[in-house]
Amino acid sequence: MLAGLRTQLDALAGQFKQASSILIPLSRQTTLLTQYRHNLKNWHDAVKAQSRDAFRALGVRIGILLAILAVVFALAEAWHRTVLSTCRRAAATSAPAAQEGRVMSLVVLIIGFTFASELSSIVTFAGLITAGLAVSMQSVLVSIVGYFFLIGKYGLRIGDRVQIGEVNGEIIELAWCACT
Repeated sequence: MLAGLRTQLDALAGQFKQASSILIPLSRQTTLLTQYRHNLKNWHDAVKAQSRDAFRALGVRIGILLAILAVVFALAEAWHRTVLSTCRRAAATSAPAAQEGRVMSLVVLIIGFTFASELSSIVTFAGLITAGLAVSMQSVLVSIVGYFFLIGKYGLRIGDRVQIGEVNGEIIELAWCACT
């Protein structure tokens, strides 16, 4: 009887070892999965908080941008009305496109500075604006350089003979604008 009981105990011990060899890793996996779930929930909450803060900051920037643009447009309109009321002749001859161009350039600069979050972004934006201005004002810049080249060390006087390219000529008048 003792031998049968020992056999049963050995069989139960073998089953226990077999079950424990399966259950211990499973309980460890359950613990790890619970920890991973907890970490993922924390990360998800952190991402939600970051995106909420980013949208809030974007809303504030857009609100400030709209307020600044409203002030710029109001000042531009006030300036335009002031110019129209004080000097009718000058306002009638001046091009309204010039004022619109200045206002739009200011708007572009304001938008660029509003959404630039780092100094390097602002510097890059300024570089692109400068390059665009240089390309758009190429003929003006060439004319200015040409003017200083012609004036040279001693300047030009009426009666001097000049050669530009293959064209020779004599200076008969010096003026900033030849249309007077």
